[in-house]
Amino acid sequence: MKHRLSNLSKIYRDDICRKMNILPIVLCMFCMGNAYSLMAATPSVSETLQQNRKIKGRVVDVNNEPMIGVSVLEKGTTNGVITDFDGNFTLDVRGNSAVLVCSYIGYITAEIQVGNQTDIYVQMSEDVKTIDEVVVIGYGTTTKKELTGSVTSIGRDDFKAGNISNPIQLLQGQIAGLNIARPDGADPTGGFEIQLRGLTTMKGGSGPLIVIDGVEGGNLANLNANDIESIDVLKDGSAAAIYGTRGTNGVILVTTRKGKPGHSLIEFSSYWTTQSVTRKPEFLSADEFRSTLKEYLPNQAATLDYGASTDWFDEVTRDTPLSQYYSLAASGGSEKLTYRGNISWHDDKGIVRNSGNKQLRMRFNVSQTALNDRLKLDYNISYSTAKKNFSGYEVMKQAVTRNPTEPVYDTEGRTPISGGYYYNDGPFKYYNPVAMQNESTNETLDHEFSGSVHASLKIIDPLKINALASLVETNTRNGYYQTQYYPIDFGTNGRATSTNSLSSSKQFEVNADFNHSFGDHKIQAIAGYSYYDYWNERYYGMNYGYDTDIFSFYNMGAGSALSAGKASLTSNKQSNKLISFFGRVMYNFSDKYLLSASVRYEGSSRFGANNKWGTFPAVSLGWRITQEEFMKKFRWLDDLKLRAGFGVTGNQDIDNYQSLSLLTFGSRFLYDGKWTSTVYPNSNPNPDLKWEKKEEFNVGLDFSVLKGRLIGTIDYYVRHTKDLLNSYTVPVPPQFV
Repeated sequence: MKHRLSNLSKIYRDDICRKMNILPIVLCMFCMGNAYSLMAATPSVSETLQQNRKIKGRVVDVNNEPMIGVSVLEKGTTNGVITDFDGNFTLDVRGNSAVLVCSYIGYITAEIQVGNQTDIYVQMSEDVKTIDEVVVIGYGTTTKKELTGSVTSIGRDDFKAGNISNPIQLLQGQIAGLNIARPDGADPTGGFEIQLRGLTTMKGGSGPLIVIDGVEGGNLANLNANDIESIDVLKDGSAAAIYGTRGTNGVILVTTRKGKPGHSLIEFSSYWTTQSVTRKPEFLSADEFRSTLKEYLPNQAATLDYGASTDWFDEVTRDTPLSQYYSLAASGGSEKLTYRGNISWHDDKGIVRNSGNKQLRMRFNVSQTALNDRLKLDYNISYSTAKKNFSGYEVMKQAVTRNPTEPVYDTEGRTPISGGYYYNDGPFKYYNPVAMQNESTNETLDHEFSGSVHASLKIIDPLKINALASLVETNTRNGYYQTQYYPIDFGTNGRATSTNSLSSSKQFEVNADFNHSFGDHKIQAIAGYSYYDYWNERYYGMNYGYDTDIFSFYNMGAGSALSAGKASLTSNKQSNKLISFFGRVMYNFSDKYLLSASVRYEGSSRFGANNKWGTFPAVSLGWRITQEEFMKKFRWLDDLKLRAGFGVTGNQDIDNYQSLSLLTFGSRFLYDGKWTSTVYPNSNPNPDLKWEKKEEFNVGLDFSVLKGRLIGTIDYYVRHTKDLLNSYTVPVPPQFV
């Protein structure tokens, strides 16, 4: 009897957990201590058992054809089956209150209340969101079925999980042709190299343009991955040409998450990760080193064996560094106003000792509507700060090449340049890596503030005006200090450097968007203006000869090199501007024949006087073959679309002022009682300097078969890049008059 009561209590506990929608583990702990009292209060338990019965059913599609392999599950349980070749199924359920959940890839999930039915007939509808899904393109949106360029869209369900320090990691291995590499390996302070469809330049930038909620030139490293709703990648020239001189290497469009009306939500996520070295570099251990000395250098074995057994790799690395991540978000609102805010903290520790990256990110968005929903406003504010600690790659080089019989610390005073602390048998670029780590500080502080306002006003139903204004400001400070015991510059009594960089970018855009359908025709058109202004200033200082190491790099003026005239101080400021006019027309006839044509006319201050402005056209076509009557008989083929496009893009990612004749300071001389610096040309003027130009032809085939169970894209493209930018050494000045 005791055994029977225990089983009945479990059934009752599970039922209560489902109905009350609370944590089952908490309620079950309560029920386990009160099994008999629960039984006394629930005479319906035995009735529930008596109602368990077998039901039969059949699942068909919209054409009443049987569906094979549909998952039929009793809701809230693990009790389920799949349909057979005729779409039939048989299942034991727990009474009339049971609900069946029928699911199949490419179809809308159906829920059926069992009730008194014994034979259930289920008709499932296709989920057309795969082709009607909204895709973000340059300065607008469209649907997957209407795309004529090579564009790949990744949503939240497709994002990779794991220790994500930079949202670009969400795309690794997800998009064909997009190569994402981390040259610094497990270094948490290292960046990522991104190439889309290979390298296309010699001197210009090779990474794609990043656009975050319409703000161009964004830094993904300062964005929390939990704040991202979708990422769209414009891969070919016809899709990226709308971005003109910055579209050659592709465009990555990031859309962040927004609040939803009538739904207040608190989200908290956290994870902890660790890493370890699976295979160490191959080098000799102390015993192997001694054996090698005896075999190959017997006469020097005694002098090269210092008596210790040191694994230098282990000395400079951590065993299992623990990284942690926390994120808290709140969202909600009404039909007229929604909000979403997020704050996250990420502490990422590296394998190499002293390396780490601590990041604090905050983002807040408010969306509101007014004027009878004809005006929509979006406000975005974000702030991020990161503290990066670097260990230095020279440390690892020394760790794998240093004599393993040398000790870490000099306890006998054998080496004259050790300072009586570290064992450092140098000085010919052969240094103690532990001393290099412990006797230096190398850290960077990054701060970024971003604010933007996007307004959309519907003038008439087909026409709306959009405007975007944004400001992004960054402040980066790098501080480096090496003590008097640092092995490389031993004897300088401490060396400090400090670099501060400030930058600001302003963007303003306005465009008119026309979207109208009539009969079998649909037209989308956009025309706009864009202004982008960027400036950067940098300050650098160096000093050495400190009486104490206590101040690190926070007291730059205390070094004796300043009074001796051997300290350094430099500063500079640069700026550039982009002004653009752009337009695009998209035409859709009967969801069969698609056309898109765009052009951008853009001027950049980086180019020469004869080539300030350039034109970047693009055109692409699409044919949805499955919409033709002769394809209707192929029911296994959901969608088949043929695309072809041609586009011209540019690359202006070079240093500023390269088209101008630049001057530099030379020696000083005494003139009229004053010391005056000489000035001479450092580069020649280049009024014909222009952007790199890439012409790309792309043919693609998009397909979906077996009700969305297999979806794919095949692209063939040909690229031709000309007017490549590079630097050459020539006489300065080019001629004398």
